[in-house]
Amino acid sequence: TIHTITNPIKSNMSFITKPIEHLAQWASSSSKKRVYEFHEGSEEDRDLLGIKGSNLCVMSRLGLPVPDGFIITTETCLDYFTLNHTESDIDYFVEDKQMPDGLERSYLSALHALEKSTKRQFGSVGSKGKLPLLLAVRASAAVPMPGLMDTVLNLGMNDSVADLIAEQTGSKRFALDLHRKFLNMFGHVVLKVDQREYERRTTVAMEEESVDEVSRLSLNGLERLVKEFKTLGPVPSDPHVQLKMTIEAMFCGWHSERARKHRIRLLIPDQIGVAVIVQAMVYGNRNRRSCSGVACSRHPETGENHPFGEFVMCAEGDDLIHGAHTTHPLQELHIRDSHALENLSLHLRTLENTGREAQEVEFTVDDGDLFLLESKPLNPSPQASVRIAVDMVRSKLLSEREAILRVDPLNMTYFLSPTIDRVHVHKVIGTALKGSAGAVSGRAVFSGDEARDCAAAGVPCILILEDPSEQELEEDISFANGLLFIHGGVTSRAAEAARERSIPAVTGAHTCGMSVNASRTQLILPGGQSITKDEEITIDGSHGNIIYGAVPTIPSGVDNNFLTFMRWVEKYKRMHVYTMANNLDEATKGVELGAEGMGVYKVETLLTGSKLRTHLLGSLLCEKDSQRCHLNDIELLLQRELETVFHLFAGKVVTIRLLDLQTNDFLPSTAQEIADLAGKLGLPVDKCEKEIMGLRCANPLLGVRGCRLAILRPTLVEMQTRAIMKAAIESEQRDRENVRLKIMIPTVSTDHEIEDLAPIIRNAAEEVFAEKKASVLYILGSGLEVPRACMRANAIATEGDVAFLSFDLDHLTQLVYGLSRDDCARVLETYTQIGIMKKDPFVSLDERGVGSLLKLAKKLIRRSNRFMRIGASGIVLGDPKSVDFLEQLGFDYISCYPFLVPSAKVAAAQAHIRASMRESVWNKGVFDSPTLDP
Repeated sequence: TIHTITNPIKSNMSFITKPIEHLAQWASSSSKKRVYEFHEGSEEDRDLLGIKGSNLCVMSRLGLPVPDGFIITTETCLDYFTLNHTESDIDYFVEDKQMPDGLERSYLSALHALEKSTKRQFGSVGSKGKLPLLLAVRASAAVPMPGLMDTVLNLGMNDSVADLIAEQTGSKRFALDLHRKFLNMFGHVVLKVDQREYERRTTVAMEEESVDEVSRLSLNGLERLVKEFKTLGPVPSDPHVQLKMTIEAMFCGWHSERARKHRIRLLIPDQIGVAVIVQAMVYGNRNRRSCSGVACSRHPETGENHPFGEFVMCAEGDDLIHGAHTTHPLQELHIRDSHALENLSLHLRTLENTGREAQEVEFTVDDGDLFLLESKPLNPSPQASVRIAVDMVRSKLLSEREAILRVDPLNMTYFLSPTIDRVHVHKVIGTALKGSAGAVSGRAVFSGDEARDCAAAGVPCILILEDPSEQELEEDISFANGLLFIHGGVTSRAAEAARERSIPAVTGAHTCGMSVNASRTQLILPGGQSITKDEEITIDGSHGNIIYGAVPTIPSGVDNNFLTFMRWVEKYKRMHVYTMANNLDEATKGVELGAEGMGVYKVETLLTGSKLRTHLLGSLLCEKDSQRCHLNDIELLLQRELETVFHLFAGKVVTIRLLDLQTNDFLPSTAQEIADLAGKLGLPVDKCEKEIMGLRCANPLLGVRGCRLAILRPTLVEMQTRAIMKAAIESEQRDRENVRLKIMIPTVSTDHEIEDLAPIIRNAAEEVFAEKKASVLYILGSGLEVPRACMRANAIATEGDVAFLSFDLDHLTQLVYGLSRDDCARVLETYTQIGIMKKDPFVSLDERGVGSLLKLAKKLIRRSNRFMRIGASGIVLGDPKSVDFLEQLGFDYISCYPFLVPSAKVAAAQAHIRASMRESVWNKGVFDSPTLDP
């Protein structure tokens, strides 16, 4: 992948300024500058300073109000691992750990400079009675690791510093609150104390005083809580020891179990490391003129072009992120501090215009002074991402090509997601906050294990969580069909995690009086009513509604922004995107979702259905005279179905794949079933059983199927051809539109199979043309799903009757790996977990194995026939990387199931744009301009 340096603030994976696989090599060869002050770094140092770090440097250079600080580099983190030979959480009581050469000297020098710039002293009273300098220490990775990078606030706090702060501010509550949070964060992040221990003691303290927020505890209650927190771990009183231990903890957090799992899931290499940001603290909990919040330059759910966000009064930023305090809409800040809201809006616009991307910032108002703590690209809902891209093109911030690259192709499935059918009466039991778009019904469950059980049983469920942990957000929510969070706002980590996975979610249910009982078996509603485990419930994440019972839903449909965006996609993609279908319903859906044609229509679904299964078996088992009767019945129904297909795709390519099924799928298996079939067909049971045994396969995947069955039973080929041709002629005469017909011969492994079947198809077609006194144009092609066919693709391509070739990637993957897709789920799950495989080859194309065969086959085909049309089909085309790979190979078209068509189109457009970029780099060396359009 080529990543270009064009914007200071970059989106998704485009921030990596070097190919990701070369980051480790780059780190080992970089200079040994350990620490960068904010004014020294830039957007080009993203690999060295992490996303947060480089963005802080950009914000500082733009003159935005950023608390001063410095950053320890990712390279230093890797040196630390090398020096201490550690890839796991460190034991902080081992005294022989070594810091990389020059690190301590460098960060102490930067700390001294920070003391001078803030006129405060670390761990003591500054000049003219200023507060002591406390630090915020955060991890900063060069790849997105949402919710997985640790933070420690108020570092430098101890009893004497707390007393100084209380004396200087005149607020003992403020000092105790800072001390409490520091002990909690340092204990959990650095000393590895279980976070539940802190939460349990906090809950007990609040229950004793009958308050619902820790900020409402009395001074005595806060003092007791601080004393209890001290007993949970040996927190050193020396601020410099605290800082050293925290830096090491941030380094080692890179190899935490949660971080490892995240990197495995996203194929991120381990050898990148993490940067550490050390920044002067500002306080959103100082007094009533202070607050903390999250603000977005545009609405994350709708994409509307106005600032949106939430804030909490007299609290620090982590209180908002974790849903610990009651949130207020950003616009209410105008009532409390109009100057701060005005400046915040201006800063958001500056960041968006500079980065040419919607932004999200964390901010703090400290005693009336506004500070920006972090900026990152907004993570919008799918609907919002399309709207923002279209708006930015209209505002001339982006070109059309850049806008296409900004949208995740998988977001297109949102426009197929359901919404509540308003025709039906439903009972809304509460309205909370809109977390993630979409509506879904399911059983109420209260734990990840319960959600897993429902998923395994195929039962839809709504997972209800109070304050979800990072483990729950990382591992458990993916098993749920919908999510209901009791605490947290629209910008909370929980809501963001739901949007990342396109799972419908409602958040902040406590705002409408809902809670979960102590045993986590009931959702308590206002008025004392409840919803118990396994009761049906519906959530509508697009409107924030919680609804009693199951409610019918309808597809959300598309809007003008979607249509505009898809017009650009059509303009810039090269490969055609067709659909695949097993039946008429899927074919209809493919047309509705914009498929350019039918890439593979599978006739076996009709032929093995309840109506025709007996006739199909009769055509295989009976004598010739009876066979003809059965074949005639099949032909008539197949013709009618194909007429509908041709009508749906009038004027478009329609590829009909001849019967390709494993005989075991439709042959009777028990003695009773065989006896019943023999009775229906009028055959002796022993004769029927003998014929069936002749067709049954010990290994169905490799047995009698596709063209092999066609060669054994040529009358099946004749029947299908007659039905196809009659349907095509009828459709042309009715619709007055030429049928663009392609017939695919499946499971070919040698060109001689085509030599055998092509004359049968041609002769049957000519008979129909003579009978109907009309004809249609058609071409023959082959489906390649056997490794030998790939190795001999040149011979197949030169077979005179072949005009197109299509690779069935699903079946080809099965044969390359020797794995049945239906039976290997446990093997693949284990392999990906322990690292034998990085990804499931049935979900994302195996470029090294299957991809190597495709490269070879494509080269052989083009050598033999450079005009041959080459396509591919399969579930793996739901992965944008697979589409990109086929674009690089120069495939002409792809075929996917209907619900993947919009995503595949966007992926195809992005792949072609990136290919153009690579060509531009190759030809010119650099881009002439940051804008990709000529």
